[in-house]
Amino acid sequence: MLLRLRAWFAAVLVGAIVLLAAPLARAQDAAVREQLTAIMNEDYAKADFGNARKKLQELLSTCVKAQPGKGCSAPVKAEVYVALGQVASQMSQPDDAKQAFKNAQSTDPNAKLPANATPNQKAQWEESKGGGGAATGDGDEPPPQGLAATVKLITEALKADQEGRLEECID
Repeated sequence: MLLRLRAWFAAVLVGAIVLLAAPLARAQDAAVREQLTAIMNEDYAKADFGNARKKLQELLSTCVKAQPGKGCSAPVKAEVYVALGQVASQMSQPDDAKQAFKNAQSTDPNAKLPANATPNQKAQWEESKGGGGAATGDGDEPPPQGLAATVKLITEALKADQEGRLEECID
């Protein structure tokens, strides 16, 4: 009987945390989308791709935090990945662009390119789905480089920190 009561209490507590965290996540989503729009309308539109990439990487870092109220939803994370892919594409870094697009697609299967995507971005998007691109012959993908490697490293470090094994990750 005591075990059932504890289990019921734990379920109620988890439910309450989820319900309380939902408005915080929506607020974070709105703030991230606002910043994302500003970056794309200002830095990206002015072809200041280096600054746009830096700001987007910082935004992604904020977005992947899993603590209640500090992370953002999968669709919003995917939007940031898409923007990173667009920036990498414009910087003539097709591998980084494809990796960012692949991250967007795996984060949110409903992710899409914006209507203003360039023909190169559309081609890279399709290649990132596995529908094209150069095959390596052995079926193994080369390790990510450049922006893709940075994004992967940030994501892994944040995950390790959340799991309490940051020291292990640093080693």
